[in-house]
Amino acid sequence: MLEAAETLLAYAALVAGALARDATIDLSSLDLLRRKLGGTAGGPGLGEWTAILQEVAGAKKRRGLSPDHPLHELANLVPEGEAQQARSRLAARRNDKAHGRMPDAVDLPQALEEVSEDLSVLVSRARFFADLPLIHVTSVAWDAFRREALISYRRLMGDHPVVPTLTMEYPSNAVETGSLYLVGRDHRLYLLRPFLTCEVCEKCRTWSTFHGDKVKGQLVQKSLEHGHHYAYRADVEVLRQTGLM
Repeated sequence: MLEAAETLLAYAALVAGALARDATIDLSSLDLLRRKLGGTAGGPGLGEWTAILQEVAGAKKRRGLSPDHPLHELANLVPEGEAQQARSRLAARRNDKAHGRMPDAVDLPQALEEVSEDLSVLVSRARFFADLPLIHVTSVAWDAFRREALISYRRLMGDHPVVPTLTMEYPSNAVETGSLYLVGRDHRLYLLRPFLTCEVCEKCRTWSTFHGDKVKGQLVQKSLEHGHHYAYRADVEVLRQTGLM
């Protein structure tokens, strides 16, 4: 449950970072992420993910965005109040686990109940993601006369990595084959690279989504689904161009 909470916040923060860059919104919290990826210490964790989401929650950062822009919904994930308190308790539990301070057999049932309740609060707040599909674009065919692209894609939702390929028409050819996109309520495609990438995992051979991480001073890519990691395979220069290194 603790890993599920961290994965949820990591995904939300990485999507928020990509959306902010697309909207030319400067997030100072990304400096923390950059220092983690560019330094010699460990990679990003709950502190960095939370900082990004808290900064996005500020109304001033989102001023001028259209009412249906996805950043508005992300801003409500961990605001002040119940959701923020639940996140803080989960973070404390995660730190305790990392330092070997796990509850004993007597306290474990109560701890499980409390963690389950806190995770449920975050999951409830994150239900909007069901209406913001994550897709992997597999091909783009541009029709110059119709000024429209026919896009083949896979909608990466559900509990299985194998999903059918679908098609849609899109009024732009500025779409990358092989990249991940978030589909907004306005039907616009928001590029998530390099915050999130996707490929077949080299360790378990399943289709997985990855983000940049640091292990023993080495830049790696870590899967959100199962935590497998290995040397970073995407373009490091793109990380530098987007200010992530």
